[in-house]
Amino acid sequence: SAQIHYSKDMGEIIMHDVPSEPAAKRLKMDQLVGLKQEKYTATSIVSNSSGAELPKTTEDEKANAVDEIEIDEVVTKYIKIPELPKNIPKLPQLNASEKAELERTFQFNSNIDNEEDTTEDGWHEDWSGNLALIKKHISNPLLKRRKPHKTEMTLSLLEWAEQRSTQSQARHLGRNLLAHVYSSAPPMAQKILSHTSQSWEQDPERYDVSNSIKRCSYDPNVLCQDGWTTKPSKEVSPEAGRAFGGPAHIGQHINWQGYEAVVIAYVHDHDIGDLWKAMWLDGFETFDVEAEELQAAVRKWNQRKKRYNKSEKKVPGTDATSNRFAATKDFHVDGIEHGVILATTYSPNARQGVFWPARVMHASEPDISSTQRKRSSAKQKVSVVFLAPYWNSGSETSIVGAGSVVGPRAVDYSSLPLFQMESIEVSEDTIQKYPYGSTGGLNRHQLQVAFRFTGLPKNAFRRFLQSHRLAVALKMYATDEIGTRPLSLKDAKAALFDTHALALKVPRFPAALLHLPFHFILSKIQTQSPESTSADVNSNIDPPIDLAFIMKSMEPPHCYGKNSHLNEKGNGVQDVEKKPKDTRSLSTIDSPVCKALASKIDMSQRAAEVIDSHLQVESVLSESFRQELEGLSNTDLPSASLLENVKKLVARCNRVTGNVVAIQEDKELKIRKLRSLLQECLREKSYGEDVLAADGSLLEREVALTLVQWRKACERLIQYVTKKCSSEGFGNGVTVVLSDSRCNQHITKIGCVERPVRLPAALKAAKLAGAGSTASFQFQYGVEDHYMKLANEKFLEKAHTVSYLKKIKGRCAALSPDAEGAHLTEGSDGEGGLDTTGTRGTYDAAVAGVAAAMKAVDLIVGGQCVNAFCATRPPGHHAGRDLHPMGAVSNGFCLLNPVACAAIYATTPPSQGGLGLKRAAVIDFDVHHGNGTQDILCSTYDPRFLYVSMHAGGAQINGYESDDPDVDFPRVGSKKQVGIFPGRCGDKSPHKGVINIPLGPRVTPHGVGASLLNIIEPGVEEFSPDIIILSAGFDGHKNDPLGMGGLSAQDFAHITDFACEMAARFCGGRIFSVLEGGYGVPCCRPQKDIFIPQAQPPAQPQAQPQPQPQPQPQPQPQVQPHEVKNTNPNPLIPEGIKEKPLSTPQKRSQPSKLLELGNLLPENMDDQVTPGMQRRLEKCSAEGFMECVRAHVKSLKENNSQTLCD
Repeated sequence: SAQIHYSKDMGEIIMHDVPSEPAAKRLKMDQLVGLKQEKYTATSIVSNSSGAELPKTTEDEKANAVDEIEIDEVVTKYIKIPELPKNIPKLPQLNASEKAELERTFQFNSNIDNEEDTTEDGWHEDWSGNLALIKKHISNPLLKRRKPHKTEMTLSLLEWAEQRSTQSQARHLGRNLLAHVYSSAPPMAQKILSHTSQSWEQDPERYDVSNSIKRCSYDPNVLCQDGWTTKPSKEVSPEAGRAFGGPAHIGQHINWQGYEAVVIAYVHDHDIGDLWKAMWLDGFETFDVEAEELQAAVRKWNQRKKRYNKSEKKVPGTDATSNRFAATKDFHVDGIEHGVILATTYSPNARQGVFWPARVMHASEPDISSTQRKRSSAKQKVSVVFLAPYWNSGSETSIVGAGSVVGPRAVDYSSLPLFQMESIEVSEDTIQKYPYGSTGGLNRHQLQVAFRFTGLPKNAFRRFLQSHRLAVALKMYATDEIGTRPLSLKDAKAALFDTHALALKVPRFPAALLHLPFHFILSKIQTQSPESTSADVNSNIDPPIDLAFIMKSMEPPHCYGKNSHLNEKGNGVQDVEKKPKDTRSLSTIDSPVCKALASKIDMSQRAAEVIDSHLQVESVLSESFRQELEGLSNTDLPSASLLENVKKLVARCNRVTGNVVAIQEDKELKIRKLRSLLQECLREKSYGEDVLAADGSLLEREVALTLVQWRKACERLIQYVTKKCSSEGFGNGVTVVLSDSRCNQHITKIGCVERPVRLPAALKAAKLAGAGSTASFQFQYGVEDHYMKLANEKFLEKAHTVSYLKKIKGRCAALSPDAEGAHLTEGSDGEGGLDTTGTRGTYDAAVAGVAAAMKAVDLIVGGQCVNAFCATRPPGHHAGRDLHPMGAVSNGFCLLNPVACAAIYATTPPSQGGLGLKRAAVIDFDVHHGNGTQDILCSTYDPRFLYVSMHAGGAQINGYESDDPDVDFPRVGSKKQVGIFPGRCGDKSPHKGVINIPLGPRVTPHGVGASLLNIIEPGVEEFSPDIIILSAGFDGHKNDPLGMGGLSAQDFAHITDFACEMAARFCGGRIFSVLEGGYGVPCCRPQKDIFIPQAQPPAQPQAQPQPQPQPQPQPQPQVQPHEVKNTNPNPLIPEGIKEKPLSTPQKRSQPSKLLELGNLLPENMDDQVTPGMQRRLEKCSAEGFMECVRAHVKSLKENNSQTLCD
């Protein structure tokens, strides 16, 4: 048997093969477990405190209930629970004599003098207590005398069943006990007991009765039907007044009686209180613990784990990687049963961090690698075959960056070997799930987006596409032809090989399939460039290479050909059918380029025809959808009027657009008429969604498809109106950059990473991208006063509490005109908030940022532009409803939240001053989680809002929450910050209105690309927003002084491209962004010596101390520009790169190059940074904040042309 021990060398808990405990000790333990179950197990009978009889359940209802409960994930991590056969016969009910025989066997009413046996004398009220009697020690069941002597041998009924002299009688009694328990057991337990009794009778020598009965104590279905909760949850039962975490502790490891166990279930009993069911990982015995016992067990587990993690130093000669190996021993990746993964290579010719499709070799396949490995090391590795790799040229050519190839010559990827075998270590850093091909095809659009984040040259895209075509083909073959199967005996023997357990879980592909002429097959498929795409989603789907069909075509009779002379009667070969079941040919697959081009031509022609003529209903509704609406029009449902509404709206659009186009001089009148018409279209879209969703005549799947068609029709109508009314500098094809001079009044404390020069740098970057150069790329500097008034009077208080607004406004107003860098958001205890500083004009600057965001929504929804960028300060996504939202240590440079206010403004009904949109999605790609935005929009689920955030963080960095103060987990949100700001709030998604994606300690291109494709796009598609708002933070750049990102400026362009493409698909292209973080702005002014300590003058013994003047009382604390405190002004900067104060005076060096901002930099705006920050900003001269903003704004401009939804 295996027991749990702690390894000092590995610092982790591992399994050792050690001798089992003495039988007597184990038997005594079993008795204790049974007693614990008998005393504390909570069932539906016990929890019925009222004493009323519970409703009876029919046998059919019980059987159906078994299938409805899902298998819990916690238990299945440790035990493989096999499926039971169907149609198991019921166990018969015992008669009076059989029940009496059992009572005599278990010595009821026998007054046994046995100190170790404290079992109650009689049957138990709950079924589990009666089932535990099978482990009770009894005398020989063949003896007539039922009162044993003290010296007489006693064994459990299962042990008597193994004795030759008593096995027949003991098995008979055991099956009778199962039949007695059967009548009161839950439905799933009944199936287990019936199957156990039947198998015990049919094959008593080989069937493991003990483990089968043991399953009743840990099977999740049994526990759920018995009233237990088996899934982790933070919710606590209202009856549990002092609950220690409740179901949140399910899955928690504990130390119980010196051995490792795991909590698998929770229940609240009215009489006993909170109970948790735990399971030893050695033997899988279960036991129940109360709150105090669980606290002690959790504390022991953490103390022991911590003690061994701090064990003595490493002994020379031991394996330096043993900790990593122990952590990956049980590593698993989803989809490994298909044999295809994404992996990284160790090749020096490859770009590091790029995941590439690979096939995992089965353990039984011969390893042709000549590399010799130690057995301990080999157990943590798998052999993989990379598919169509780009790095195996055999020369010294290497990929070093995006678009850069160095070496003796450029690589001709088409001539490289198609496969390369390599042995790689198993970890999350080297192996990931393969995400494509689940729908039966290969989405080229997704691959194009993923390829942009690899940083590879464009000529490598053909190789990239070929690798994924091979991967999807292998995945489809494994799914359709091999399927998922349990390990066979041959597979078990393969475990003796030197490889990781993953190699046992992959399918074994036929050798003939692995030797197909893949070079020839791929050469017949044309490849599209990474930049080309099609507006038609269906034309971007490539069919997978059908390897099963190719394999079958090589078998008789198909391999002889249709006209072969061998296909004659009597030659032993079956006739080939004239029309085989699979009529697909092996001809060349049509080029996807041709399909895409054809689709684009058709779409552009159709758009031109629609715009040049009056709009018809047939141009808005597809033929099938129009027929569906016609069918609904003959019913009494609310949706019966939709078709007539569309006809009326089309007629109104034709009439109003004609009037709008005729208006030449009165621009305000044109804006009002167009805005009114577009809002009417959006209201009709919202109304149609409501009535279709409530239509009881449609199935759930039909409702989803109908809603998609309705949304496309409405967006097609909106886009027609916008294009019809567009003119030079107005409507379609227009991008606007918004800013306001009041934002320059926000001056932060000198030394703060959020410097005032960020705004002039952003404006220059926008101008470098082309803003203000043409009528279609406008630069609007200044926000109208009515937007400021609208924000102040209506919408700020919808996002922030009134007390918070009064507090911030009052602190800013109380500052003197020349005060700079005053603290604005510290708490009442004086802790926190030291990063968020400002001046007297800070509040107006923050309101101007909110007003600019609201104006952007107005311009886009009103049809005046397609997208926009708001270059404002201060940032806002850390500003919540009140100070320090979601437990953050500070406000993170933020005061008001423009993004949240804009989302609320967009979704507020027109009667309340808003625009009346139904849904708004916020996508935050700042390196920090937007806790303020989530706090305002999604503190509870609100169907109007979806908040999505990609950020640095994760539980492995920020720690875990715990209700026990003795549990030594890292904590974020206390006075001493641990982890990444703002803390744990971004590590999980509380409900379906929030998609938080923590990307670890450093944001990488691959993590961002995978998140966009696999998580964000499906989530946004399901939500189907009416507008998308981007919280555009650029502090994830590789040169940003925060040091938490690895993205390039081009990566931010790709993120923007992807977001704009989602907006074009789901909400007619309506999207805008608001500037958040990003601090890589080179120094703009010569540096002074204010951060250098001054030399102290020699002491003057005769000098008398001068009396200090009494300070004047100030409403709020101030920090003068020259003052440097010992507090941290930048909690957003990780601990590892914080400033170290200079201890000795020295000459301040000047920046190698100052950033020239021209007249965008106000004359009175200084820019002083610490020496350490100055050194980190030097590399931003090559690429930094400005390049990121420029790429972002340029991408918005390139995606500002709306196309009619097809």
